[in-house]
Amino acid sequence: QVQTEQGFAGTAPAGYVSVAGCNGLCLPVLSGAVLYSPSGHPGRESGCLYLSFGLNDPRGEEASIEDGEWQLGVAELLAVEGRAGEYTLSFKRNTWKAYNSGRAVEGSFAPRPTRKRPEGGDPLWPVSGRILWTVNHLVERLIWDPSALDGDGSFEQDKLERVRFRFDPRVAEAEIARACAANETGGGLSPPAEEGQVSRQADGESESAASDSEAHTQAKRGAEIDAQDELAAVAAEKELAAAQAQAQRSATLRRQPTPPPRTKAKSTAAPADAPRHQLNRYPDAKCEGCGGDIRFGAKVVAVGRGLCHMAPACRQLAEAALDKRAADRKVAKRVQDPVEDMTRRLRCVRVGHEMGEERLRLAWRCLDGRCGVSNEEEPRLFCSEGCGRGLHLVRCLGQSAHRAATQGLKCAVCWAAEITSDEPTPGIKSTAMRGSLLHLSTGKVGTHSGYAEYERLESKWASEVSGGRMSAVTLPRNSKAAFISFIDWLTSDGERARSFATLMRSASGLMVQLKLQDWTKDRSVKAIFKELERSRGIESEPCTLATARMIQIMRTRTIAEVSRSPLIQSRVKGQMGFELVGGVRLGEAVGADGGHGLFANDVCVQQCRHEEAALQETIEFRVESSKTILGRTVVAVGTTQNLRYPFARDLEEYWQTWGVETSQYQDGAFTITRPDYWVVRVSLVDMSKSRQQRLIELLARSTVESLRKNAAASRMYIDRLARATKIDQERRFVNVCGGAKRSADVIEAKRWLDEHGFGSWADVVKGPLFRAMHGAMPSHMPLQPDSCYKDMVAALKRAGELTLERHRAGDVDTELERNAIDNAEGGYRWSSHSLRRYADSVARRHLGKLTEAGVAKPCELIDYYFGWKLREMMKDMQLHYANEDRGGRLSLARVTMMM
Repeated sequence: QVQTEQGFAGTAPAGYVSVAGCNGLCLPVLSGAVLYSPSGHPGRESGCLYLSFGLNDPRGEEASIEDGEWQLGVAELLAVEGRAGEYTLSFKRNTWKAYNSGRAVEGSFAPRPTRKRPEGGDPLWPVSGRILWTVNHLVERLIWDPSALDGDGSFEQDKLERVRFRFDPRVAEAEIARACAANETGGGLSPPAEEGQVSRQADGESESAASDSEAHTQAKRGAEIDAQDELAAVAAEKELAAAQAQAQRSATLRRQPTPPPRTKAKSTAAPADAPRHQLNRYPDAKCEGCGGDIRFGAKVVAVGRGLCHMAPACRQLAEAALDKRAADRKVAKRVQDPVEDMTRRLRCVRVGHEMGEERLRLAWRCLDGRCGVSNEEEPRLFCSEGCGRGLHLVRCLGQSAHRAATQGLKCAVCWAAEITSDEPTPGIKSTAMRGSLLHLSTGKVGTHSGYAEYERLESKWASEVSGGRMSAVTLPRNSKAAFISFIDWLTSDGERARSFATLMRSASGLMVQLKLQDWTKDRSVKAIFKELERSRGIESEPCTLATARMIQIMRTRTIAEVSRSPLIQSRVKGQMGFELVGGVRLGEAVGADGGHGLFANDVCVQQCRHEEAALQETIEFRVESSKTILGRTVVAVGTTQNLRYPFARDLEEYWQTWGVETSQYQDGAFTITRPDYWVVRVSLVDMSKSRQQRLIELLARSTVESLRKNAAASRMYIDRLARATKIDQERRFVNVCGGAKRSADVIEAKRWLDEHGFGSWADVVKGPLFRAMHGAMPSHMPLQPDSCYKDMVAALKRAGELTLERHRAGDVDTELERNAIDNAEGGYRWSSHSLRRYADSVARRHLGKLTEAGVAKPCELIDYYFGWKLREMMKDMQLHYANEDRGGRLSLARVTMMM
């Protein structure tokens, strides 16, 4: 025993030493000694085998003594799977490089350091000497490399992995039991280390036995030296001699030829489906099968999230209970919310259809030439690798024709050839087609539209300068001289010069996409840009700011003059409030996020008790996609202070006029009024033309009233999208009906589409806030920017004319005089952006009010509100997290509160 009371039978055996602060006597242990902890100690199901790393001496400086017990640093030896009686070190989770570099180690036998070394913690178990016994005489060393424990203290995994022992714990348990019994009866049994020298078997391994005996003799000699100062030098000399002798024996063994491997009996391997057992580490564990208690330390098997006994009957009961709970959860989910599984985020829905199996099938059919679309109907876009294959962008893929400008198609066959050199499997074919479509659809369609416009002007220039012989002229993208002549031609026309900056950005992006030299970055070309801007005045011309008088006239008079429909009037007032008070671009409100714009369910009117009357009623909404792709949450006041603009009242009137159901609930101190509007969205991007015609016929005679009522509008949009060539894939859908989430219109329409084979194309998603008209009736399709500009800009221009008339008649508008300077010719240029520019100017004019209210960075708050510099501000996570809660976001309403 490594640590014991005052010896066996009242006498102190040889080799033990007494250490201050340690109860009883301790036996020093040499490096490489094998120790055993029997199973008779509390809390242990079976014994454990350990290996001593380094000299464990209780008198050393690194010795750890806790509560009177000596803690040895040892490594656990684990049984080798499939080899009965064999033990080795476990390296499953150890990181030896991390240990040797001085960092902490996480491993199966290294939970925490026991001693501190200059290079880091020592990855050893701290085990009390009271439960350890030396068993060197009971261990057969099958594979042993002593040099693995020598050196500078770092362990070498490649050497330690070869350490292998054979050990029978039953023999060790019997000998330890006899030693304990003899000590209790006073028989004076000698320590197990001496007894083992007699019981060792000499079976042809005399050389290994002599080596072990010599090592143990040296341990006894070193242990007999007491702690007196005059004997310290003698002890050091003996330890040095022992180490030199051991190193010499190790070198001799390494020079000897390797003996042939021993033949061992094949162990019976466990069947593949046999449960992997583990030990129960919790005293209060219950069996998932029978429900009974599991004894601490007993063998158990994991079932689901619990444990059960090893008995097959318990396993069967536990697995049956697990299956029943899973089935009950599915049923409960369906009963609780019958449409919850249908309502997913719109972006996930789009990806599911754009990269779904049906669309991949249509793409492969077109690539193989089986689509039936002739070259007269639509020419193919051929593969940029030169393999001769091509696809129909519009008819077969539902892409915008603008994407052909970059010639960015790399067909799925060439894509698969780069993945594998063998015949591609169906999985590789599917992956290749997905990669090809993803590469083709990268970038916004507006960007590709700019590429197409640049190509059109490039071809027009080449045709004019060559007299129709375009093949004789080098295109500007391929020649610096041609590019300079091209920009001279662009700026010579006033209409083209207005879009000069936009065209140059498109030209730069196109040349980068085509892997050509970007002439816009050339130093001499940049100098020409500056000269043309100075001499020809081609800088971009901003729109004129609106005035407070214009806004009042527009809301109370000109909107009604432009349109007589109450539906359109309420819609224009709602759009005007979002751009003027909410700081939203008109394209963000009605055209962003795949054409839906703002979602109705993401807008709410909230009321709370606040010390400032202007903040008692506010409007909160989420902009999912901005000009810079990033979204933001905006809070605006319900009524501004100076103009008394009734944003909240106009929004609620719009909901009421268009028949949008709303729900009211309490969220802390806030009373929330929010629309409950969802639509049944049918994807057309992955639907064949024949199936689209079948859908039109079925909708016209559907038994569901909501589908039959909107059948004419659905047919118009399906036919329009089938003929459109400039609309991208994300806008190729039709909303066939809409209503509250759990309304009969939505649920019955989805079930009807499922029953008639259109369930894989139909999804229930959040509906758009601003909807388009179909004749004199509202539809469920989102309003597009091109449609809303007519009414909005017409009303704004008419309000500007009336304001200018009153101004010239003597009713001076000082804001109008100041804003006229914005125009180079001293006139006025009105657009929907005039409202947003006016809101931004008012917010910056009242920066002091934001500072007085405690806003730390008022300029950054204004930029966030209007969507400026969002990508830069997203790096400031403090601003990102400051607006997480509803109460904290109220500070955003102060931006346009003073309007």
